[in-house]
Amino acid sequence: MNSLLIRRGVFLFILIFSLNCTITLRPKINVNIIDTTDTLEKQILGDFKIVENKMLYYEDDSKKIEKSVPKSEQDFYLAMKNRIFFSTKIKEFLKKKYIGEGENGRLKILLTDKENIIYRDVEDTMDIENKAREEIIDFVSQKQNISQKAEYWKTFHQIQVKNMVVGTLFEDNNIWKEKK
Repeated sequence: MNSLLIRRGVFLFILIFSLNCTITLRPKINVNIIDTTDTLEKQILGDFKIVENKMLYYEDDSKKIEKSVPKSEQDFYLAMKNRIFFSTKIKEFLKKKYIGEGENGRLKILLTDKENIIYRDVEDTMDIENKAREEIIDFVSQKQNISQKAEYWKTFHQIQVKNMVVGTLFEDNNIWKEKK
C-alpha cells in the first residue's frame, strides 16, 4: 500500500512539475540562396498563380469565366495552360530526340525525315510550345517594363536545360549536347 502511495506521489509530482515548466523549442531556419534563373522561374510561375486567382472555376476545371482580366493576362494564362497540356508530349519528343532545347530558348526540330508520319505532329506540338514560350516572355518583360528580352530568353533556356531529363538534347554555343 505504501508503494502505491509513493508511486501516486511521484506521478503527481512529475505531473505538477511538467505543467509548471516551459519547454522552449528553437525552430530550424532554412536559408536558400537563389540565382537569377530561380528568380525568373519563380516570377513566371508566380505570375501564373496570380492570373489563375483572377479566374473563376465553374462546372469543370477546363472552363473558366474571366472577370475583367486584361487580354495580356488571358493570353499568358492560355500559354501556361498550353505548356502544361503539352508537357508530356514535349517530354516524350525530347526523350526520343525528335526535338531539342535550342539556345535561343525555343524548341528546335531534330527529326530530319519529313516523310515520317509523326513529323507533322512533332512540328505542330513544337510550334504551340514555342508560341506559348514567346507569350510568357512577352508578358513577363511587359510586367517588368523591359524592352530587351534577350536576357529573359537566355535565362529561360537555362531553366529548361536545368529541368531536362538526362539523355535529352540541348544546344550550347551552336553545338548539340546530351544532358548528363
